[in-house]
Amino acid sequence: MHAPGLANYVNRLVSGKDLSEGGHWAAYAANKFVKPLADKRASTGQDLSMVSIGCGDGHIEQALINDFDWPVSSFRGLEYDSELRRVAAERFSRIHLDCSFDFLDFNAPPLVTEQFDVVFTCHRFTMRPISKHSSHT
Repeated sequence: MHAPGLANYVNRLVSGKDLSEGGHWAAYAANKFVKPLADKRASTGQDLSMVSIGCGDGHIEQALINDFDWPVSSFRGLEYDSELRRVAAERFSRIHLDCSFDFLDFNAPPLVTEQFDVVFTCHRFTMRPISKHSSHT
């Protein structure tokens, strides 16, 4: 579905500025929250960790880290679809940080015992019917 103006609307909601004025939500979040948190963690000798719930192929998370300079040292992507996890792992193999991509089924979520500094999820989940040909693990 194409929604003209939606990206600018969302970015204006988050940052208070249009995209044409440098109001990208990811840059705003980086400067307002993520980088100050990373600085605070670094002052105690700790790195910044991030988990993404429903990471898909990881292209948004890659952009956050590479294009918007989110100072993440470790990353865990959680995703249902095995092909998307494979693509994400390949994409992140070019980023030098500790990362893993693991299976997540919202109907039977695993016990996550790790703690993360940043929890990210995108605004869209794609639902697809489960068939005997589905590959989820």
